[in-house]
Amino acid sequence: MSYGSIINFVRQIKSLEDLNFPGVSIVMTYVGIDMMCRLSLPENEVRQTKQHFKRWVDTYMKAHPDQPYQYNSDELYAARCAVLHNYGSQANLHEKNEALKLIGYHDGGMHFVNENIDDRLVIIGTKSFINDFVLAVDRFLTDFGKDPQLKALVEKRLKDVFSIYPIS
Repeated sequence: MSYGSIINFVRQIKSLEDLNFPGVSIVMTYVGIDMMCRLSLPENEVRQTKQHFKRWVDTYMKAHPDQPYQYNSDELYAARCAVLHNYGSQANLHEKNEALKLIGYHDGGMHFVNENIDDRLVIIGTKSFINDFVLAVDRFLTDFGKDPQLKALVEKRLKDVFSIYPIS
């Protein structure tokens, strides 16, 4: 079974970043997290939920220990909704739960948190966010390489991952 669709997806995000398209690379990183949690769903489930997203983030998505902000799955899910549905930093989830941090982005590496300026705002470095996703995918691939049941599930679902096939 070829895992090329996963590798190609990660390559495309990195290419977007290299071409200085941080906004699109952020959007595609959230799409990638969705894709990865869909691939890892339990066998009897076919649609991912907020809980699946959060479980994948909690398991695989880790910021470097030196970062002033460590990923929180509730906050990343709210940020995902804000980016994918509003192309912004605020989603309905933020209105319902004022404890959730609003996540903004900059094109560098270090995350910024300054509660003296705004105690709800975190600015994530896109270079680190994308790199952390790439490392999360690597951790996931390592895990399913060790788990025959997970490997079988992923291989069964890979055929449903978006692919473009060359005609020449």
